[in-house]
Amino acid sequence: MQKQGHLAWEHWSTKRHEPRFDHFLSWRLNRTVYGRPAATKESYTCKAADHPSLPFPGCHVFINHKYKYIYIRSPKAASTSIVDELGECNNQRTRGHNSSTCMGMHGTWEHWFKDPRNITDMWRDYFVFGFVRNPWKRAYSLFKYMQSDGCMGGDSLAQPHCKVSWGDFCVDPWGSSDSVHDKGCLVRSKSYMYFHMMDQFHCMVTAEGDWAVDYVGRVESANDDWKDVLSSINQRRDPSMPEIPYNPLVPKNVRTGSVSDPYAGHNAHCLDAVSSWYACDVEKFGYLKDSRRR
Repeated sequence: MQKQGHLAWEHWSTKRHEPRFDHFLSWRLNRTVYGRPAATKESYTCKAADHPSLPFPGCHVFINHKYKYIYIRSPKAASTSIVDELGECNNQRTRGHNSSTCMGMHGTWEHWFKDPRNITDMWRDYFVFGFVRNPWKRAYSLFKYMQSDGCMGGDSLAQPHCKVSWGDFCVDPWGSSDSVHDKGCLVRSKSYMYFHMMDQFHCMVTAEGDWAVDYVGRVESANDDWKDVLSSINQRRDPSMPEIPYNPLVPKNVRTGSVSDPYAGHNAHCLDAVSSWYACDVEKFGYLKDSRRR
């Protein structure tokens, strides 16, 4: 993997929030009402996709200047474990929130954009990494998460009108999420849910479609890959900073469910449905349909 430049600005800058939102609403309207995409193929993340990239509410980019790393966060891909291990600055819910290893989200250092050379130089010199997860496992994990106390408050979990079947969710996760949100079942915002449903690939590439990362780890080999990440970070750190010691990533928010294969039987259609939604993840990260069990 060879990093070619920085992540496309329109996918993460807070200055592009409104255009992203407008694009997303246009896509939702065209998809749900008219059954067609919202844009031409040129705006798609990769050729395998059947819909445009959905950069709303935006990719989450974290940075640490002392250790010279940039972390691109993909939800439901060990992201909570990684953030908790390194710490999110000023977020007391993370273990290392006040440590030298803590990272700040891009909205806290947007002033760098006053000179584009700053972001270009930083992206070139810093170690940029992300983690991805098997898209079929990730989709089912998201479904379980939406119907957990992490997303539903009060007695919503027990209410029949708050229930969504996996067979419906896998076909249209955005519509399923909107439905239960509008019924008052979710304590999370719509944009929070949308962020969790985005594909992983479009946050890892430049505007030209080239890689914007030095390294992509996989949840399936999380701790081996985490060792590689720390080794690279320690090599680039400021000489005055101590090395970051290796600690195994502790699984967080694990909700796998009791179903041995959520893509079998009357839910067999979910295999192709998820493959379509996350076509770029399947193609670019080399996942195979048979890997849904592993």
